[in-house]
Amino acid sequence: MDPIGGSEPSPRKMMIAILTLVLCLLSLKDFEVHGGTQANCDFFSGKWVHDPSYPLYAALKCPYITKPFDCKANGRPDSDYQEWRWQPNGCDTPRFSARGLLEKLRGKKLVFVGDSITQNQFLSLICLVSEVFPTTFNPRSHMNNRFISTEYNVSIEFSWAPFLVDLETNNEGKRILHVDEIQSNSAHWIADVLIFESSKWWPEVLGSQRWDIVMEGNQSYTNMNPMVTYSKALTTWAQWVSSNLDPQTQVFFRSTSFSHYNSQRRCDSEKEPIEDPSYDPQPTAHAAILQQVLSTTKFPVKFFNIFRNSVFRKDGHPSMYTIPNITEPEHQDCTHWCLSGVPDSWNQLLYAILLGA
Repeated sequence: MDPIGGSEPSPRKMMIAILTLVLCLLSLKDFEVHGGTQANCDFFSGKWVHDPSYPLYAALKCPYITKPFDCKANGRPDSDYQEWRWQPNGCDTPRFSARGLLEKLRGKKLVFVGDSITQNQFLSLICLVSEVFPTTFNPRSHMNNRFISTEYNVSIEFSWAPFLVDLETNNEGKRILHVDEIQSNSAHWIADVLIFESSKWWPEVLGSQRWDIVMEGNQSYTNMNPMVTYSKALTTWAQWVSSNLDPQTQVFFRSTSFSHYNSQRRCDSEKEPIEDPSYDPQPTAHAAILQQVLSTTKFPVKFFNIFRNSVFRKDGHPSMYTIPNITEPEHQDCTHWCLSGVPDSWNQLLYAILLGA
């Protein structure tokens, strides 16, 4: 028997204590914490909380924000839209750290692929990082931009590909969408982290068609159903991902973000987020096709679902504080997002996920 009241614990008691500690640690495995973030947290289910410690950077001090997203420089007088933080249900996310992100990405390349909403998120991340670290920005073109942190040997890039698959204009001025070709665009996509998105340029969202002819192999179509076109394009993308990427590559596909046009096609009167938790508009028709393709692709693509995150932020759009339109002076942008603003939350979620990877 163990001595009672001894000055030193017996070997048996020490063994029991060690085993107890091991069991406690094992019990915490499913709740691993990374910078205050539970590894099994659903980051995309939550609510917006007013937080005067935001924004994380001063928009007027970030030289990389393009004119359409630079709402303060374009004359927007209110600032409350910048002071909101996304709070996931049941867990917390770490506050964004430029140093933490660059350390995690040291020696790597991260590429955003998509349309101007993706460019919105790309520029947000550049502002978040450049607020702390001097960087080199290489605006090679509207289509492809690159941001480099020489200290960490990190490259953050944007690749313009609104349909993912290739789009070309022939000698007759016809716009041809090749639903089974992706080589021209994908030449820019070899990276360590890839964030894809394709939604706003499809007719169901944009309201108009951005191609004249669909090509599949040697067959041309002038009346292919846009949803069928979308499915074929996504399938081509999924096949490319599965066949060309290293298994160590982290791949995300971001959902579409919500637009907030009222009946007059305006949103400039919106100053606060929607607070009704029952407000639950349905995603666009192509969301189901995206989910089906992602569920069958061989490569483990993570669905980055910011749809509900964006649903409540009717106050976050440029509205009238965007590029002046001479021909349509009443035009407002209720699709893109002001910077600083909502896309910063997407990058904070991306940061949290990368920390836990």
